[in-house]
Amino acid sequence: MLPPARPKGTTIHSDDAIRETDDDAAASRLSAVNLGYLTDPFLPLIYKPPRPRPTGASRFRDGSGTGFGAGSGFGAGAGAGPSLGVTPRKPPLINVGTHHRTVALDLVVDRFFKEGGRQVVSLGAGSDTRFWRIMARDDPPDLAHYVELDFPHLTAPKAQRIARSPKLVSLLSRRTPVASSSTPSDTARGRIPDPQTSVTAATPRAGSSAAAPSSSPTAPPNPLASTRDLDPALDPNPSPSTHHPPYTISKGGTQLSSPLYTLFPLDLRDASSPSSPSSPGSLGSLGSLSSLEGVLDPALPTLFLAECVLCYMEPQESEAVISWFGRFRECVGVIYEMCGLDDQFGTVMRRNLATRGLSLPGAVFPTPKAQAGRFLADSLGPGVFDRAGAKSLWEIRESVVPPTELRRISRIEHLDEIEELRLVLSHYCVAWGTRGERMARVGL
Repeated sequence: MLPPARPKGTTIHSDDAIRETDDDAAASRLSAVNLGYLTDPFLPLIYKPPRPRPTGASRFRDGSGTGFGAGSGFGAGAGAGPSLGVTPRKPPLINVGTHHRTVALDLVVDRFFKEGGRQVVSLGAGSDTRFWRIMARDDPPDLAHYVELDFPHLTAPKAQRIARSPKLVSLLSRRTPVASSSTPSDTARGRIPDPQTSVTAATPRAGSSAAAPSSSPTAPPNPLASTRDLDPALDPNPSPSTHHPPYTISKGGTQLSSPLYTLFPLDLRDASSPSSPSSPGSLGSLGSLSSLEGVLDPALPTLFLAECVLCYMEPQESEAVISWFGRFRECVGVIYEMCGLDDQFGTVMRRNLATRGLSLPGAVFPTPKAQAGRFLADSLGPGVFDRAGAKSLWEIRESVVPPTELRRISRIEHLDEIEELRLVLSHYCVAWGTRGERMARVGL
């Protein structure tokens, strides 16, 4: 999420401020999970909340200062789980926005796999746990490789936490369905269904003030929410292949590589303009992204996901990234971004961010349609996509989130400012571009 204003008299380097957004995004997810909006049993193994912010830090009720998605590191910061450390309860508006964002992105990713998708690249992954939530499903997809990219200062602690967790390590090479059906997936226990199908998501913790009435849908107890799961060192089950783990750590502890998953340290702003492919199987050069050519197969259907990443980059820098992925034979690009920040809401947001040392050079797109147009721009050259679409979070609430799910979350917290909710949700959108006939069916 977008961080609140920094107390007067304090300063921070702009890159450090961007990295801090991982904590903000994860804290929003954690708030949503603790209240019962979402379920994610893996974040306790990945995310360690920082010390509480200075008491002078302000909070913004309308989302213009806090938001619900400015990223993690550079992006996702997904997930949550049992309460960890001191995690402030977010306002209902923020929790609802976090829920809608998650429902939409989960649905697009699931449709990608349904159409034969094989590779995923998460830009600015931060504390995201999507890979583990996917691979822990009863019937995981036929994933060839999952790559996460972020600043080295964020990949280093994540690599360390993965290596120390037997549960996380056990999924780094899994290619067959999980025997147990007890592990929940992304938003709920099971995949997010199409809009016509109801969703059964997380149930509030027992004794929580946000617990839903007995008539609301319930879910079985979380099998991973035990004391030893909160501290991987207490897990009595030894890590598989203790002497020969299914991963390697390199680049000074900032990169972790395994058969299915690679955590890669990278600053996307280092990318240069893409060049023409030197051979039919080449993706062309794009700064440090070119090093992924040894990890990814350009012949396989690939999805790249960027959650509030591109807004921190200059438009020409993000265009180069989109164009590079557009050179895959079959590709889906999914971005979660802000839009329409040329109004009073946007003015307040930018002012609040400036106090945190943050700017949004890439937040120049006035509408969801304009965000979708990024995938179809002629300036992408060989990397132009075939089709594109977009929906604001308000449109997602109206047409994507099932009515049964809206009723369920309405029982968690009372939200009486519907017009305020509409205002905030209208300033965030999910946009996507597709390349290839099969991938044309992926979207919202």
